[in-house]
Amino acid sequence: MNKLELLNELKEKMEVDASLPLRRGATQLVFGVGNSDSELLFCGEGPGYWEDQKGEPFVGNAGKLLDSLLQSIKLPRQEVYITNVVHCSSSASGKQRSFAGRDCGLWKIS
Repeated sequence: MNKLELLNELKEKMEVDASLPLRRGATQLVFGVGNSDSELLFCGEGPGYWEDQKGEPFVGNAGKLLDSLLQSIKLPRQEVYITNVVHCSSSASGKQRSFAGRDCGLWKIS
């Protein structure tokens, strides 16, 4: 399997895992987007309101800043991989973000 196939497999598993504490109350899983073979990865803490609504990382204010920074170095957003440590909005579930990473547990690709 290539990286994209492995990421898609992981995403599919996470989408149906109802045991993830932050899934309760979140609109949807916010996984990763972009070029999975990129040498450049942007990884945020976790999705906010707009990311939860759209299902894509970095589409709110931080995403606008990231887009402008990428434009300033003439690097298209589609050429990097963008994701978060936590893939569900902790604000939607009412959990404090400081506990979000610990609550989500670890996922691995088999």
